[in-house]
Amino acid sequence: MIIIDLSDIPELIKDAMNVLVTGMIGSRFSTDNEKETIVAVDEAAVYLRNPELSLSMLKTLMQGRSHRVFLWLATHQPSDFAKNKVKEEYKTNMFINVVLGANLENSIEDVKDYFNLTEEEAEILTGAEVGEGLLIVKGQRIPIRFEPTALEMDVIKGNCRKKIEPSDDSIVFKDHQWLADEQKIIFSDWTTGDLSHLVNDGYVKHRVQKIAESGSMMAYLPAGMFDEIGLISPIHPGKQTLDHYSSVVQLAGLLCQCGYEDIRINHDEGVDIEAKINGKTVAFEYEIGKSNSINQLVKKKESALGKYDIVRFVCSSIDAKLMERGVGGRYILIRGPEVREFIETLAVNPLLQEHEIVLSSSKEIGAL
Repeated sequence: MIIIDLSDIPELIKDAMNVLVTGMIGSRFSTDNEKETIVAVDEAAVYLRNPELSLSMLKTLMQGRSHRVFLWLATHQPSDFAKNKVKEEYKTNMFINVVLGANLENSIEDVKDYFNLTEEEAEILTGAEVGEGLLIVKGQRIPIRFEPTALEMDVIKGNCRKKIEPSDDSIVFKDHQWLADEQKIIFSDWTTGDLSHLVNDGYVKHRVQKIAESGSMMAYLPAGMFDEIGLISPIHPGKQTLDHYSSVVQLAGLLCQCGYEDIRINHDEGVDIEAKINGKTVAFEYEIGKSNSINQLVKKKESALGKYDIVRFVCSSIDAKLMERGVGGRYILIRGPEVREFIETLAVNPLLQEHEIVLSSSKEIGAL
């Protein structure tokens, strides 16, 4: 599905945008002119009121069928078809019409005239509730009612919190399955299968930065779990940014892959991730920008070093200088290949970090 939103386009560039979008849609047919395509136009009145655009849509409607290209139009005012003198052409070439009756009282006369409705049919529409109306196919007039499923309604209202399992043809690696189940997130590099169908299963696709490599990848989360403010999960208190949440879970996945044991993600208290390898306890913190002051970073490091044998703070290269002032360069890992190299090396060389020294805040600051 390709969605093109032309709402709120400034008048100055509107014509240029129409040319660009037309070219984009046209390029799609040059790659596969046999595949069935539906061009759906919402708020079609905007196009119907422009003579050139209206005739362009009419041409698509009349000539597209032979190339398996079909046109869906949605408008509040059927009278818009008449304003550019294309009423009869559209009526002749549109074989299926769905007329929803809710809030139609003010325009019922236009609807009645366009579809040649009887008084009884007009009364059905004016008395209709949300989702009710008439299906008009040639000479048949059939009362209809649309009802959203529970999942659809949850998605519409932003209340989708139910557990959604991936389909059978999406195979998450065995070592990562418990993370996918527990954390409600699936990364594209956790599987060799095609995850595109997850969108139809109720997931939302987000592009996230990789924690142990350069570049980005796709992450799939149940609809309603993430909003514009932060990542909100019913199983974890509070909220986090998508970057923090996805980075921490990715890091846990890499630990699984490298044979670490007793892996635990702590979203609400303690270090972000703790694990064991070769008899040593390891802790990781993922830090973003100025989320903590220097003194807070010092305290977090000292607290972690008092509980774990090995401690590392993962951050971006941009934030490394600030992080160094709080925890010291020795305890920092720059996200990307450096993270993977450290985790893999530690897994095969238990003597790599034999001594981790806890420094007091005064000594640490003085040393810097």
